[in-house]
Amino acid sequence: MTVIFAPVAGWHIDPWGGNGGGAWPPRGPPGSDTFPAPSTRGRTGRARRSSLRTSPPGARHRTVVTVTDSPPQALPPQAPVPDTRATMQPREGQPRPTRPPWVRDVIVALVVGGIWFLAVRLADQGGYWHPRWISTYWWAGAWMVFALAGRRTIPWTVFWLTMLCYPLGYRTGLQSDFHVLPILIAAFGATHSARVRPAVAVVVAGAAGLSLRLRGGPAITSGWDLRALGFDFQGRPSTVLVMFALTTGAVALGVVMHRLALSSQSLINQNAELQRLQGVVAEQAVSAERLRIARELHDVVAHHMSAIVIRAQAATRVAPNQPDAPLLATEWIAEAGKDALKAMRTIVDMLRESPGEGGALTPAPRLDDLRGAAQRMAQAGLDVTVMIPEVNLALGPAAELALVRIAQESLTNVLLHSTATTATLSLSRRPRHIVLTVHDPGPARPPTQPGEARRDGNGVRNMGERAVTCGGRFSAGPDPDGGWLVRAHLPKDL
Repeated sequence: MTVIFAPVAGWHIDPWGGNGGGAWPPRGPPGSDTFPAPSTRGRTGRARRSSLRTSPPGARHRTVVTVTDSPPQALPPQAPVPDTRATMQPREGQPRPTRPPWVRDVIVALVVGGIWFLAVRLADQGGYWHPRWISTYWWAGAWMVFALAGRRTIPWTVFWLTMLCYPLGYRTGLQSDFHVLPILIAAFGATHSARVRPAVAVVVAGAAGLSLRLRGGPAITSGWDLRALGFDFQGRPSTVLVMFALTTGAVALGVVMHRLALSSQSLINQNAELQRLQGVVAEQAVSAERLRIARELHDVVAHHMSAIVIRAQAATRVAPNQPDAPLLATEWIAEAGKDALKAMRTIVDMLRESPGEGGALTPAPRLDDLRGAAQRMAQAGLDVTVMIPEVNLALGPAAELALVRIAQESLTNVLLHSTATTATLSLSRRPRHIVLTVHDPGPARPPTQPGEARRDGNGVRNMGERAVTCGGRFSAGPDPDGGWLVRAHLPKDL
């Protein structure tokens, strides 16, 4: 039988059979219970394996338990989490850019320039508009196209060429307020790309705008006529303030747009990093769930099945001298198997319940279960002396669960890996901890076949993880007398 646990969105639970039962009466003096081993032993049963399987990251983290008789399958490979820190890829369905920015800028500039030149041409031919210098409109339109086309690809070049060359070719006095647009566009593009400092852009753009009001000198827009230099205030000294207000507004808009672009890119990068971290967190949650299920399965199944295996092996060995030993062992194995199924059903019920249903998320064995574990070990041939204080030990649920599971696994290891027929399980109080001690006099049982599980294998690692998870400490190893000592310090619920 293979037990497969998988956290996925759906559920499929095969029914369990059997029912548990069996109570035992405590014996011995208060605080010390001794369980003598029976004279009969059981024969070997078929070991059962378990495998784990998880859903890929991103699935809802519900846990599924599937019981099947097929052999365990290999785990599917985990999909790697893409690293989106450098670039943010568009989602499916979103349009992807097909042209580089300079192409779009050139298209926009040509469209705006075409509209500008067409409007000037139609107005000139209509007979109702008679500008003094029509060439100034062509000149302003040409520089506006140039400023629009290069505002993102070559903003620094566009800014300085526009500020220097455009006013030099104008020189007729400002013919229209629209002729300031090339200067404003160039100032906006330079500050939007952060290629020119805002203060420099305001001063230079304001001076260039005021220079458009100069008249005289060689001017392309006036037929290269040499005229006397003059400055056209049009009777309004506030013209200087208006010009600097316009250029300051264009520069301020460029700075604001630049900061908005930086903020937008920062949000995109943070969103990409958040998505990556969400994938990592989901993967860690799945791994933690797998480890938790593996620990519960190992501790519950191994504890019950080890006693069954040892009892079955003992019955096989004594059968020639005790003909009724196999029958007695079979009856005991049936009851022990029911207990194992009951414990496994407890895990299944725990995994089926969601947090919103109000059920417990973990099995809740109590300290009283330690005596039941000792009795099972005694019936399998290991005399266990249990010493538990009668006072309240003040353990929290997590620490109490860890203590019971560590004690069960320690006794199981004594049964499997030691030749000792006796063991001691004791609890002692400390100011902030409860100390669990499990000791057997040894010596260690030699392996019967290559590759047999060692005493310091997965079981010891699981016990250490349980102790550390609830804030305690754990140690396990041989003692100077040749035995094996397990000690766990678990915090009190202060």
